[in-house]
Amino acid sequence: LRGLGRVVGAGRSGVSPALPVGVTGVGALGRHHPRHHATLDGAQLQDADLTHANLTGARMLGASLRQTHLRGACLRNADLSHTDLTDADFSGADLSGAHLYQATLVGTNLEGANLTGCTVYGVSTWDLKLQGAIQSNLVITPPLESPIQVDDLEIAQFVYLLLRSAK
Repeated sequence: LRGLGRVVGAGRSGVSPALPVGVTGVGALGRHHPRHHATLDGAQLQDADLTHANLTGARMLGASLRQTHLRGACLRNADLSHTDLTDADFSGADLSGAHLYQATLVGTNLEGANLTGCTVYGVSTWDLKLQGAIQSNLVITPPLESPIQVDDLEIAQFVYLLLRSAK
């Protein structure tokens, strides 16, 4: 799937892109058929250009998006659980309601991104770029517990540990 973004870009010119084996929900990758959701579990999308892609509701469990360009992309309600987002560029992206359960965010650019309502339990965060990011109602508890929310991704784990140590 390497370079998928360049194939998706071809779709914007009116050419129907060919999809790699195992990728379903074609419309979610481009701007066509927005009611379909992409299933990209385990996909290797390192260094792909998915700028402005519509990945609303996409499922990308365990995918690798290392150094992927997702500037201005729409990932509302996407499931990025267990995904490697190291050095990915989500600047200006809409991640509202996305599930980042146990995702790796190291050097990830989230400047100007909308993170409202994201599930961030178990994320690994280091050297994030968060200037101008909208961070509200970030869920820091596991899926089967009552939700506890914070408004700062960089302190989410700290708050969770404080709450756990009080028990």
